[in-house]
Amino acid sequence: MDTVKRFMIDVVIENVLMAMYYSYQFLNGRFGKKILRQPYKLIWQIAVWSLFVYFFITKIMFPSIEWWQGIVDYMNYVIWG
Repeated sequence: MDTVKRFMIDVVIENVLMAMYYSYQFLNGRFGKKILRQPYKLIWQIAVWSLFVYFFITKIMFPSIEWWQGIVDYMNYVIWG
């Protein structure tokens, strides 16, 4: 049973890594056998990476900073009264 579990974990890890690889290729303007030409590739990369950074900041960083601020406020309340 141990070898079956290990095999399944390896398959899942391999699939996740391949999905990450293809996602990175897509973000850089490579779509399988088709690759964008240089001026279009630059525009594509700027647009897609800008959207990626925008969503990362607004959907992940700001909520996590607000969550951490709540923890710090609670700790200050507990420590200082």
